[in-house]
Parts: sequence; C-alpha cells; structure tokens
Amino acid sequence: MRFNFRLFTSVVLGFLIHVTVPAHALPDCSAEMKPSTDDYDCFIKIKDLHPTQFAVGMREVLIKKKEILEKTGQHQTHFLKKHPIPFIIGPGGKFYPTDHHHLAGAMLLAKVGEGYGKILKNWSNKPSKEFWEKMIDAKDKKDAHYVWLFDKAGHPREINELPSSIADLIKNDDPYRSLAGEVGD
Repeated sequence: MRFNFRLFTSVVLGFLIHVTVPAHALPDCSAEMKPSTDDYDCFIKIKDLHPTQFAVGMREVLIKKKEILEKTGQHQTHFLKKHPIPFIIGPGGKFYPTDHHHLAGAMLLAKVGEGYGKILKNWSNKPSKEFWEKMIDAKDKKDAHYVWLFDKAGHPREINELPSSIADLIKNDDPYRSLAGEVGD
C-alpha cells in the first residue's frame, strides 16, 4: 500500500484548521444580520433568547445538561455546532427561538452561556402586531407556527404572558413534555 502524502496533508491541515480556528471567528448575533444557507450564522447568548413557548420538560432539560457536561473542549463545541438554535429576529432586535428550548435550558443550567445560532427570519422591521401574526401563522413552516401559545395544562395563553427568558421558561416544568421527548427518542 502506497502512502498518499497529499491525502495525509489535507486531513492533517483540515484537522488543525478545525481545532485551531478560534470559537469567536463567528460574529455575535445581531439585529442587522440576515438568514444564510450556512448551518449556523452566529454566536447567540442564551440570556438574549425570548422563549416562544410556556414550558419545557425538565427531565429532558436535565438529560441534555448531563450530555453537555460530559463533553469537553472540541467535543462540546462539535455537539453545539450540530445543534444550532434556530431563531427569528423580532422587533427591537430580540431573538425568538423556534426550537431547541430544552437545549437552551440545559446550556443555561450547565453554565454554557452561548451557542451557535441559526437565523431563520429577520422580522425586526415589522411592527409588533404584524410580527406576532407571522409567528402564529407561519405559512412557510409545516407546523404552521413559530410560537406555542398553550401552557403545560393545554390552556390557551396570551403572547404577553410568554416567559421573558430561558431562566423563566425552565421554571415551568411540563412532565408530559418530558414523556413525549422520551417516546420520540
């Protein structure tokens, strides 16, 4: 078997570039950013996320927290890159995640203050009423919404009642959500 120096060099250089590129080569998320076709667009601070649902299954959050803490260094970075938090930029430049609320809660509990963000839409120029109408009735999404306006008991709630942060969100445990997460796995 012949040694392929060109292949060896490209693998080693690829590894070195992957390992040595500083994490902050990506910009922090900002209201001026636009969606892209990349897997992730920017670093998003967990404290800057405004939840679009009323509760999470804390069992699922704690499982994800353990998974995050078991990984260190590049393994943790790789895990977070594979699970970017999709979000929409709303009025006032606020970031509204459309998924991965459990992961964001786990990151907060694990003291991982930021993750990779994926911008889905930039609706920061929309008036609040139009923004929320679009969030509730998103025609481009198969689930037909980007926000879930029901509490853990299934009762309808108002937009102004949504938790203001991930820290507030994880105070609302929905044990049925945890069960659904386990059944789905």
